[in-house]
Amino acid sequence: MPCQSVLLHNVPNARAAFEACLNGLHSSDIEELQRSIQRSRSLRDLWHLRTWLYTEVARAFSQAEAELRLSRLNAHFQFGASFGFSGQTQSAPVQSRLAKH
Repeated sequence: MPCQSVLLHNVPNARAAFEACLNGLHSSDIEELQRSIQRSRSLRDLWHLRTWLYTEVARAFSQAEAELRLSRLNAHFQFGASFGFSGQTQSAPVQSRLAKH
């Protein structure tokens, strides 16, 4: 059950949702991403890990799977202007990162 929907009203729940999105992924890059998720101190920290997550899922599975997992996760990041973002997937930086590998 990849990227299970969880209410993200706090960082521990947000971390759990990110971990769910890593289901089926195994590599040293994934281990490093998991450490970054665990070290996150705020929802903003986790927000910035989304593109890395997208990249790893797209590499392992497909862009379609990455978009599906991120769309489920992004639904929990609807903070609007007060948080500085709207929950939209930022695929351009990810596509350039994918092209490097």
